[in-house]
Amino acid sequence: MKEAYDYLKKYIKKEDLVVVAVSGGPDSMALLHLLLAYRKQTKINIICAHVNHKVRKESDFEEAFVRKYCKQNDIVFEICTLTTYNGKNFENDAHHQRYAFFEKLIEKYHATYLLTAHHGDDLMESILLKLIRGSSLKGYKGFEIIQKRDHYTILRPLVHETKETILSYNKENKIEYVTDLSNFEDLHTRNRIRKYILPLLKKENENVHEKFIKWNKEVCENEFYLSRIVAKEMEKVYVEEKINVKYLSTRDVYLQKKIIEHILETIYKGTMEKITDKHVEMLLRLSRNSSGKQIHLPNHIVAIKNTDTISFLKNKKSTSYYIEFDEKITLPNGHSIEKIQEEDTNTNFICRLNKKDIAFPIYIRTRKEGDRMYIKHMEGSKKINDIFIDCKVPVQKRDTYPIVVDRNGEVLWLPGLKKSKFDIEKDEKCDIILWYN
Repeated sequence: MKEAYDYLKKYIKKEDLVVVAVSGGPDSMALLHLLLAYRKQTKINIICAHVNHKVRKESDFEEAFVRKYCKQNDIVFEICTLTTYNGKNFENDAHHQRYAFFEKLIEKYHATYLLTAHHGDDLMESILLKLIRGSSLKGYKGFEIIQKRDHYTILRPLVHETKETILSYNKENKIEYVTDLSNFEDLHTRNRIRKYILPLLKKENENVHEKFIKWNKEVCENEFYLSRIVAKEMEKVYVEEKINVKYLSTRDVYLQKKIIEHILETIYKGTMEKITDKHVEMLLRLSRNSSGKQIHLPNHIVAIKNTDTISFLKNKKSTSYYIEFDEKITLPNGHSIEKIQEEDTNTNFICRLNKKDIAFPIYIRTRKEGDRMYIKHMEGSKKINDIFIDCKVPVQKRDTYPIVVDRNGEVLWLPGLKKSKFDIEKDEKCDIILWYN
């Protein structure tokens, strides 16, 4: 852990005040122990920030454990207890709430740095997860090792360390910690990467995490360089909130994609998670179409092709949409449909399909006059409107309710309500698993 200690010496100076995020697990307790050792050599001030998520029975025990450790070692202990979450995306909402808490502490104590215990294995997991799910160049990077904010800097001193090194350090120094057993379950993709893929990579190269750090640095540098080029192009492409299609078409295709991504970031700001690479492709196709064509984007935004421009209209009254599905899509009703690797349950919130049975691509749209569906285990077809009535879907929600169809318009699934004849039994082999949440 010498490299981590040298990292602290490089950035944290005498009298600096640091906020350190501590869960009580082996990584954060190792980091806290390192800070205490450094405090003996250099006078620094440590604020321990602990978040009690209240989602596991061990949460209160973990809070008490970290609180006791801080009291024994003369460390200021700050606690945030989370009681409510946005149920549509627990991980994302918990992340935002944690960092909102950390920033309050930064402001309260006028701290210079926020320290987190992310290590080399965490970086590998993040990058592999994004590669598996698919993203853009910017999206393929892991977390930033040093992240400068307006009034403070986020440091990750353990990034050059592996999980094995950290556990050995804890054992050698008799550092107690708590264990989150959910990290060992196979339910989540990240856990499976941690348990099965990382050991194989480390077998090939015990310092493979350093290769990922280099990759991460290269991606960040490339993205920074590209972003400056795109920013200059934006002055000519995106004028008065309209895309200059004629000028856009003169750019390299790859640069066109990057410009479109930047325009969508400008439009969606803090809700960019609703945008996928499919939306970028849809806008590129629209730019090459004839005048009068339009596409529907998340948050009731309609992109309309004019003669030489694409304009964006915020249509709050519009309830219809027709979106090509890729890996994940956030719907106007606030729910999402996501392609997942495996699932044991067999509720109407899960749909299993075989590629040979349907015409690609898959689309998510709202109802049309005359829509019918062949319900699983039933003879003949039934009107979608009748299914809505039978399932007691409120009238005001029927116009925005998602319907999953194939290229030929065949209804494949009414998420959360009914499966179609195309749904595969959970004990049979299937190509696609969709989850409505």
